[in-house]
Amino acid sequence: SSTILDQSYFPRAMQKEISFNPLLETGLPDVSCASVLEITKSLDLAEKIVAEHDVMVEHMELYSVASICNRLGMPMLPIMGVANIVYEHSHVEWLQNNESASINAQNKILSLLK
Repeated sequence: SSTILDQSYFPRAMQKEISFNPLLETGLPDVSCASVLEITKSLDLAEKIVAEHDVMVEHMELYSVASICNRLGMPMLPIMGVANIVYEHSHVEWLQNNESASINAQNKILSLLK
């Protein structure tokens, strides 16, 4: 695919599963997550991501943190505010929900720290 002035490209999707063994029970559901380079806007791409990688949501920043914790054998408990699912209107859904999703995640973390 073409990007900025045809001077760059996005690499092919790589699949690597990282499992978590948290030290704390949160009562939150487990969610499979794709770490993506962009927010999905195409129904064809969304269906392909979901079918090929068996994920429910997409997130851009989690992979690097999860990867290093996994590599070092450090426990990690990712608590994400999910603002959108993977489908053709992900960007619109993210714009509508990102602030409240962030606040909900922050509130859950604060409640666990008490």
